[in-house]
Amino acid sequence: MVNNGVVSVLVSIDGAMTMPFVVDTGAVLTRLDPTRFGTRAITPGLTQVSTLDVGTVHLTDVDVVAASLCGVGMMCPDAGPAGLLGGAAMDELAVTIDYQRSAVTFGAFTAPAGARAPIMVPFALEGGGSATVGSAALTLPATRIAVDVDIEGMVVPMIVDTGSSTMVLEPGLYDSIVADGRAQSTANLATVTGTQSVPSTKLRAVTLAGAAQADVGAVRSPQGLDLGLLAREVGHPVDGLVGGAYLERYLTTIDYPARQITLRPY
Repeated sequence: MVNNGVVSVLVSIDGAMTMPFVVDTGAVLTRLDPTRFGTRAITPGLTQVSTLDVGTVHLTDVDVVAASLCGVGMMCPDAGPAGLLGGAAMDELAVTIDYQRSAVTFGAFTAPAGARAPIMVPFALEGGGSATVGSAALTLPATRIAVDVDIEGMVVPMIVDTGSSTMVLEPGLYDSIVADGRAQSTANLATVTGTQSVPSTKLRAVTLAGAAQADVGAVRSPQGLDLGLLAREVGHPVDGLVGGAYLERYLTTIDYPARQITLRPY
């Protein structure tokens, strides 16, 4: 299912009934709402589930964060997805998102007949390292998909986040773009601190490795989304997130092992 540029897939935890999870490359660990899995008695906080099944993929002994999704992607218990499928669950796979057909393929993918020529976008897999979730210490894998993005002639470092419905820009970058007086509006954006009303606009040109799109929606990064923390994790500036407003215009394959995104224009 695709909703506002964000795609969900059915996931089974410990053999329980499948629930929709957002495919979220912007999350490191998989996150689930324990209240949606009441029969499994999942302990809140950092925990481990015995099995996670999505499509043909079967994972065992998976670290997850069990916590409410309220304030994350505008989701709350009993409404919408029951979790976020994070990068650590996908980092050994190629993941193809077909936004037009509301379909996700894990692993080998054959492009449909008539698909347009692909554009290859190399990326660096960054981040990870020592972290603390609650009182638990652990070592996180590198899952951040780092790319250079040309926004109206300015090349800036960004992170690909399929869990974001729009482009999210660092405040200074956003302010410099709208300084030309272009039209702005407001958008409601959910963060870990709650839903905030943030300025939004249209980017006249967004390009990844030659894959160019016009009139791409973008918002000014809110206070509850600290791109500085993300920058410290990856060791360099991060000026924003590449989200669904751009990605949904392509049949998108994110190949973690190959460190390559394949964009097939619709």
